[in-house]
Amino acid sequence: KSTDGKLYYVKGSKWDKTYTGLAKYTDGKWYYVKNGSHVSYTGICRSTDGKLYYAVNGVWDKTFTGTVKDAAGNDVNIKNGRVV
Repeated sequence: KSTDGKLYYVKGSKWDKTYTGLAKYTDGKWYYVKNGSHVSYTGICRSTDGKLYYAVNGVWDKTFTGTVKDAAGNDVNIKNGRVV
């Protein structure tokens, strides 16, 4: 978290402007970052572990279970915030 109050993805003590996906913050939550900066996003995204998850308003929603459309318009099943 920067002095401006925003979250940035830092790797090796430097801001990694190339990373897009979920990343775990020190508060235990997983936040969606695009080009290294936290953004509000709702949809399917990849995490640092390489797996697919469902984020709501830029945060991994561990409680969501249902079917959503991916970027290509395909139905994707989500269980407890994870793509199954």
